[in-house]
Amino acid sequence: QWSAGTGLPAARISALWADPVRANVLVAGVAGSGLYRSTDGGASWSAVPVDAASPDIVSIGSAGNRIVTGTLGSGVAWSDDGGASFGAVQLPDQIPQIVTDMASDAADPATLYLATGGQGVLKSTDGGGHWRFANAGLGSLSLLALAVHPTRSGELYAGTHGGVFVSKNGGASWTGLNDGLVNRNVTSLAFDKALPNILYVGLEGGGIYFHDTGP
Repeated sequence: QWSAGTGLPAARISALWADPVRANVLVAGVAGSGLYRSTDGGASWSAVPVDAASPDIVSIGSAGNRIVTGTLGSGVAWSDDGGASFGAVQLPDQIPQIVTDMASDAADPATLYLATGGQGVLKSTDGGGHWRFANAGLGSLSLLALAVHPTRSGELYAGTHGGVFVSKNGGASWTGLNDGLVNRNVTSLAFDKALPNILYVGLEGGGIYFHDTGP
């Protein structure tokens, strides 16, 4: 049986993150309403102040003890106090402010990757303080999903409207990985934690495919 918590607005939950260190701490992105935090395993929620113009949080990840969020229109905001408050990170003007997903490296949590709407992948090696493009082979594709291999550092996968792309050098270059995909509108990616070489792909219009990424 499912149980619902209290304190959340009646709106779409666009992102949900569970703290890997602090038990019962959750952070949720609520469409049009910003961020909410629970410290009792979801039984109750309270709004979190976010210093960002856009209240639409679409992705939440972590870089060590830092919680990082991506927004539709305001780039990135982060928290260094367990999600009690968030401050905006000013991205350079040439960097897109629409962030659709994020992932951190398997071996180095300070290395973050952002999926953006229209300009590929951004990479930070200092926990989100500075960003650069990591796009060779992706061009200006809009990305909807990112997944980092759970055991191999520097290996990541991007889901786009043009299919799946893989980089095995930390985003320095990308190649297509689409043999067998009938529909190339990729909306989600996930690795099997028990079988870490198996990657699952969700497609717009329906269907889930899986791929063995090899030893």
